[in-house]
Amino acid sequence: MNEFEVIRYPQMNGLNIFFDTVDYRTPHVHPDWELILLLENALSVTCNQNTYRVEPGEILLFSPNQPHEFHRAGESCTFLCLQISPQVVAQVFPAVERLTVDGLFLRRRRTMTGQKKRSCSLWEPTFAGIPVTSCTAWGRG
Repeated sequence: MNEFEVIRYPQMNGLNIFFDTVDYRTPHVHPDWELILLLENALSVTCNQNTYRVEPGEILLFSPNQPHEFHRAGESCTFLCLQISPQVVAQVFPAVERLTVDGLFLRRRRTMTGQKKRSCSLWEPTFAGIPVTSCTAWGRG
């Protein structure tokens, strides 16, 4: 398994950005919000006792201290990870302390032929694998 070192910059306190390539990551938690953009190959993600297949170009969001586990779904998976401390998020969104995300995945919208739809946004939010159909929930009203 190839992994890239997490580099912390004093100018970005409470923020970690790194690339990672994984075959397997044991169930784990961390105190930060975690946003993952899959770059290469599919990933099987277990979160809240559910397992999902996530494809390149899709985004995952995990709440602080939310247990999750990764398995490659074929070849090793590479992703870009952004970890943000709750304190940093609270500076711009004070209500974050009352927010939990129960397995949020952002999937690219596709038509039956595989082409992107041009309605609402390029991303279709899903909670626990169920599409959220209202864009107003995301402030795009």
